[in-house]
Amino acid sequence: MKREQRGFTLFGLVVALALIGAMSLAALNAGKLREQQIDLDHLNRMANMVGGSLDGYYQDNCLAAPFPQPTMNVLTNNGYIRHPRWLDYRQEYSFSVAIDNPRTPQVSYRVVYNAEDDSLASNIASKHPNAYSAGSQVTWQFKPTLNQSAERLRAQEVRRIFGSNPC
Repeated sequence: MKREQRGFTLFGLVVALALIGAMSLAALNAGKLREQQIDLDHLNRMANMVGGSLDGYYQDNCLAAPFPQPTMNVLTNNGYIRHPRWLDYRQEYSFSVAIDNPRTPQVSYRVVYNAEDDSLASNIASKHPNAYSAGSQVTWQFKPTLNQSAERLRAQEVRRIFGSNPC
């Protein structure tokens, strides 16, 4: 009489466990990649927010002689950055800022971030059209925009009419 076999073979169980392990590892890696993508998106949003705050700073200080270069503390403490707590999202996200060529048509704003390594910097820079990387440093470049607050428009018009150096 032939005995009927029931159940799984040892080989079948090992293959099933290996497949489950591989799928779990893939799901874990996908979760980590998604978290990293969210962090990079947040970093780009913060750089854009800082770049926008430089516009207000420049409009308010463009005629000062000599031109006072901004710092993150000045932007935060003087209200140019409207929601500074967003910058505290990740402590390692610290920016440096600069305004290049003030009082000229070539004026531009720079927001600089030092990444952990060169590959992360190039990955960050690839996510934003105005960003570039050099080594582990990521730089976002912004051009001034016309801020539509009535006070700034009035000041620009007065400078234009009375011949002051336009900003």
